[in-house]
Amino acid sequence: MGRPVNAIASNAGRLARATGEAFELALDRYHRQLEAEGRAYIRRVGAPVSVLGKVSRDQRGRHIFRAAWDGFQGVDFTGHTNMGVHIAIEAKTHAGPGAWDCGIDPSGEASENGAIQERQWTELRRVRLCGGIALIMLRAWGREWAIPPGRLAEHVRQKGRRTVRPDEIDAIGTRGLEWMR
Repeated sequence: MGRPVNAIASNAGRLARATGEAFELALDRYHRQLEAEGRAYIRRVGAPVSVLGKVSRDQRGRHIFRAAWDGFQGVDFTGHTNMGVHIAIEAKTHAGPGAWDCGIDPSGEASENGAIQERQWTELRRVRLCGGIALIMLRAWGREWAIPPGRLAEHVRQKGRRTVRPDEIDAIGTRGLEWMR
């Protein structure tokens, strides 16, 4: 007898969350390095929530509380260079050998589903239009890439589809976690 479908989905969700968190922690370490070198200050943006009720501590000393989403999430990281140039970074992971559905359709707009949400895409494009550094950091197929939003939009426009295949990613992204070289 197999496991129930919702148990499998729950395990897949936990694995996806852990994979994403590990990638964001790697980016946090790199961003601390940039700060220590005096090159940039970048922080992770917290999820917009409201605390509901009292805050207590669990057995491990962590603060626990009931919360509700209280707004829309933009990009995962924001900051500035040592020259004052604004930085906006959205971190994404993709599991499996197949194509990554970025969520940007050939018109250049974010779709209802897919990796990059409308508010994230809008923030990335606005930062870039204002002369800032805007990137999608993607961990997929055993590597990382820094992808400028304009190059991603051009790719989906040219291909006529929202997906990026493993053999196409090097044409639109720069390999490596260390995006500020």
